[in-house]
Amino acid sequence: MTDTEKTELPKGKPAKVEKPSAPKSRYAVVGKGVQDPVHISKLGIDGGKSLSVHHVQRRLAERGYGEVYRDRDGFWREGTEESFTAFRKDAGLPDDAELRRVLDELFDNDGNVEIVA
Repeated sequence: MTDTEKTELPKGKPAKVEKPSAPKSRYAVVGKGVQDPVHISKLGIDGGKSLSVHHVQRRLAERGYGEVYRDRDGFWREGTEESFTAFRKDAGLPDDAELRRVLDELFDNDGNVEIVA
C-alpha cells in the first residue's frame, strides 16, 4: 500500500494510512496567513481543556488516526493518547522521544499552527 492509498472506514471517517504522511491541513482554524500557537506547556495532559489539545486532535484526525474521534473536544483523554502513541510509533520515533520532536513531526506541513514552549 502506498502513502496515498487508503482503506475504507465506516461513516466516511478518514482512513488510517500505513505510514503517516504530512498532508497540508484541510481545515483552516485561523485566518489566512495567521498561525495559532500550540503551547507544549498547555497540552492539558493533566486533564484540563486546551485549544492546543484540540489542534493535536484535529491534526491526528487529518492524518487518519480514528481513535481520536472519541475525544475531539480539547481534553487529552484515552482516544487522544492512543492516537498520539500510534502516530509516534508509525513515524518511527522512539518511546522516549521528546514531546517537541513528536509535535514537529505531527504538524509538519500544517501552516495553521506554530509550536511554542
